[in-house]
Amino acid sequence: MHLLVAALVLGCVLLGGALLLGALADLRHALVLWRARRTAAGSLGQTDAGVVDVRGRVHLETPITAPLSGKSCAQWQLVVSRAPAKAGQTKDGLADLVVLHDARPFWVDDGTGRVRVSVQGKAIPLSEVKAHSQPLVKLTTTLDALLSARLHVPAAAWCHQRDVTVVESALFAGDEVSLIAKRERGPRLVIEPVHVTRGRPRVVALRTALRATVVAGFAVVFFAVAQWLR
Repeated sequence: MHLLVAALVLGCVLLGGALLLGALADLRHALVLWRARRTAAGSLGQTDAGVVDVRGRVHLETPITAPLSGKSCAQWQLVVSRAPAKAGQTKDGLADLVVLHDARPFWVDDGTGRVRVSVQGKAIPLSEVKAHSQPLVKLTTTLDALLSARLHVPAAAWCHQRDVTVVESALFAGDEVSLIAKRERGPRLVIEPVHVTRGRPRVVALRTALRATVVAGFAVVFFAVAQWLR
């Protein structure tokens, strides 16, 4: 009995700690977005702002193809989810949610100049971008290859007798976005991309902070439960 209580306490503390760390990361990201100062691309060398907001249109450097829509883009993200196993179905121990992404360098042009966003295969956080959701009726060749490579099992087996939904978010050529980036002071101008949004950075910051507050509240609940069990 004592071991069970100890395990529950430990579980609550670990889960609460993980939620709290996630909330702090979100809050830190929200603060960066809030501090962003609107800056023209042609004035990046003169501004003294540590975090800049360059609003312009996306120009593709090395286009890639979004797996679901088949359109050329600079970055895509797929969230593939399947319904939980029904009664009588065998659980395979694999995750029911898979996130896939790919990204290539692109430019943001505001008319005064261009800022190159060098992602080197890493996805930049996107918000308010075009998203498309649909049930997966049949696996495409591309999606089959992507899921099989991630899951290390045939994608058809993962999808078998399950309702699967795919949500695609992508950054397309011509999209008007705000590029939030940290500007490092020094002899050479260094721009570190932080976030790309079609919306307004401060609105995104408020939403992110609100989410962090909710997550922190759940963390407090788990810590309180752990304290009560002790």
